[in-house]
Amino acid sequence: MIKCFQLTLGALLAAAVFWPSSASACSCAVEGSFEEVSSKAQTVIRAKVLDYVPVGDAQPQNLPPVAMSVEVLEQVKGKVEAKQIVLWGDNGMQCRPYLDQFLVGTEWLFAKGLQTSIAL
Repeated sequence: MIKCFQLTLGALLAAAVFWPSSASACSCAVEGSFEEVSSKAQTVIRAKVLDYVPVGDAQPQNLPPVAMSVEVLEQVKGKVEAKQIVLWGDNGMQCRPYLDQFLVGTEWLFAKGLQTSIAL
C-alpha cells in the first residue's frame, strides 16, 4: 500500500513538473492616458513633491523610495482635506510607478480612482 502511494505521488509530481502549460506572469492593466484615467477618478490634485518618506526596514537605501510626502497645491477635482499627504509608489511587487521619477521640488497632477490610493 505504501509503495503504491509513493509511486502515485511520484507520478503526480512528475506530471506537474513536466506537463506542458502556459506560464502567466503578473502584469498591470493599462487604463489609458492620464486624461482618460483622471476623467474617471474621484480626486485629482496638483501637488509638489516635498520629500521621500522612509518606511522603516521596508526602505533599503539602495532601492527606490516607496513613499513620498507631497503638498496639495490645488484640488482640481474632488476634495482632499489635508494640505500634505503621503503617496505610495511601487516596491517591486505593485502596479504603481516608481517614485524616483518624481523628483523633490517638482509639481505633478495625481489622480485617485475608486480602487486605489492616490495614483500617479
